[in-house]
Amino acid sequence: MKRFESFLARELEEYVAYRKHLGYAKDGLGTTLTAFDRYLKKQNADWDAMQPSFFLQLRATIIRIQKQSIDSCLPLCCEEP
Repeated sequence: MKRFESFLARELEEYVAYRKHLGYAKDGLGTTLTAFDRYLKKQNADWDAMQPSFFLQLRATIIRIQKQSIDSCLPLCCEEP
């Protein structure tokens, strides 16, 4: 099973290998790069899509997902007994 599937798959694999060769742990970075790769694939992104507006949309998506995650946890941690 390939770790990355977007048009940047080869470059992402090479970057992970490069960091591993330098002695960095790959676990934390791998999760972030996998999420980025999934977003690229979902958006059908290619080199032409790599414009500032693409990354602003990515940031807005991340913020929305984080907010949804926090909002779903609030009732669990803030309920009165």
